[in-house]
Amino acid sequence: MMMRQNQKSPQETRSDAVKTKAALLTWPGPAALATIQLVGPESLSVLRCCFRPQAAQAATDLSGARPRFGAIRDGREILDQVIVAADAVRQTVEIHCHGGPRVVQRLLLLLQKQGVEITTWQQLRPADSIAAEVEFSLPSARTRLGVRAIAVQYPGGLTACLQGQIARLQNGDLTPDGLRNELRDRLAGFALARRLLQPASVVLAGPANTGKSTLANALTGKRQSITADAAGTTRDWTAHLTDINGLPVELVDTAGRRDRPDAIETHALQLAETRIARADLVVLVVEAGPRRDGQIEQERAILPENKEILVAVNKIDLYPDQSAGTSQTAPPADCVYISARHETNLDHLRSAIAGRLGLDRFDPQGPLVFTRRQYDLLAEIVNHPAALPDVIRKLQQVIG
Repeated sequence: MMMRQNQKSPQETRSDAVKTKAALLTWPGPAALATIQLVGPESLSVLRCCFRPQAAQAATDLSGARPRFGAIRDGREILDQVIVAADAVRQTVEIHCHGGPRVVQRLLLLLQKQGVEITTWQQLRPADSIAAEVEFSLPSARTRLGVRAIAVQYPGGLTACLQGQIARLQNGDLTPDGLRNELRDRLAGFALARRLLQPASVVLAGPANTGKSTLANALTGKRQSITADAAGTTRDWTAHLTDINGLPVELVDTAGRRDRPDAIETHALQLAETRIARADLVVLVVEAGPRRDGQIEQERAILPENKEILVAVNKIDLYPDQSAGTSQTAPPADCVYISARHETNLDHLRSAIAGRLGLDRFDPQGPLVFTRRQYDLLAEIVNHPAALPDVIRKLQQVIG
């Protein structure tokens, strides 16, 4: 009886060891197929608890390289028919299942019941080298520019840059102070690198009936917002992922302000304020014409302080004489004059948006610090001077 009291359940045994983790490797939305991977010392044991192969071989014979077809069961209930592939040496299991979100969710919950930690695919195997970080980051790059910029970082790009700095330090051609100055330049590009992998939020804001929704449709190439000449047409914000000169951008169209909003519009304006507060850039859309300067002054007073703002003066097709702009409140350099309906000067607006987000200072073939691990290690060199051998060791650690 004493021995039974001291025995541990499989879940308790697993919690004492290195944690076995699982993550969805494929896109989380609806799909025909999905892949879940388990990584850790108990991967095969977990699989044996819930997988029943269709063939006659024993469920314990799962460590071979050959994929096997069968069913994942929660007790007597079959959750899904799947194909599994196990690797005993690498301690991994891949479960290829149907891609419905409900099926995937139930499989992950079952694994969690077995003591498996559910995580993201990026954290499943922590990257400790630039080569691994390139592999892990590429699926998050939403544009061709992003893919090119990340892919070049190994074996070229950042890898080659750091290897060159190590050689120059060893040869006496680079001093530690010189290295820190060069690394500061590298660290300055981290914000843009994150925007290549995590879309920036660009919010279209401004008074009602200035053409924000028409502009949103023109920039995305899709009819994401209903447009009409009547003020108050947009009652809620809409968002759409688009490509602005190679940068992935979440473009948000918000309700416009007018003098006497109804209750629904008031709530929509409150939601818009939340999106504006979180935005990386606000494009303030005003209408060309005699009210232009007043609208700019009034709307800028409403927007949060220190918010990055770009002014788009719209409907210049109705006021051709104002296409160059003479506003005292907003100098021409701070404005882009456009016609969203006729798509006039939209290339200029795209360039201005990309420039405000840092793309104008970006070389897609150059070294790029693109992960937090890289940033923290290089920042440590910059902020905490150390002996030359320690500096070289830290640079080698970044490369991996």
